[in-house]
Amino acid sequence: MLRSEILSIAIENKNKNNFRFKQLQDLEKEINWDDLVEAILPHYVATNIGRLLVTAESMLRVYFLQHRYGMTPSGVEEALFQVDVLREFSLIDLDSDVIPNASCIEDFNSLLVEKSLASKIEMEFHIQPIITENSAET
Repeated sequence: MLRSEILSIAIENKNKNNFRFKQLQDLEKEINWDDLVEAILPHYVATNIGRLLVTAESMLRVYFLQHRYGMTPSGVEEALFQVDVLREFSLIDLDSDVIPNASCIEDFNSLLVEKSLASKIEMEFHIQPIITENSAET
């Protein structure tokens, strides 16, 4: 690959990340995270799902990323490893935090559905129902 091609790909990726960053900034302003975390925290701690090293707020943010970009749990997991902007939005630091794996994300999604919190979030923020690993295969 020529040096100019590598540079143009890097610039294109930077522009995509800038667009994504702007989208996530808008989402950040739109949502009162404290209220959402407060509503979910009693259920999240009580069920002891996944690895509790991942905070309820980070899991909520991952949930919104999944909706925003139409990803499966495994897709979100992979994206969190690869895209800095998504990790920053999710309040996940690679050096000190655990990135939730696909099963942890799926468990969190199931918890929201089980406690009737998913439908409330989807209605309040006008988002489509989440993609699961099973629905992505069909």
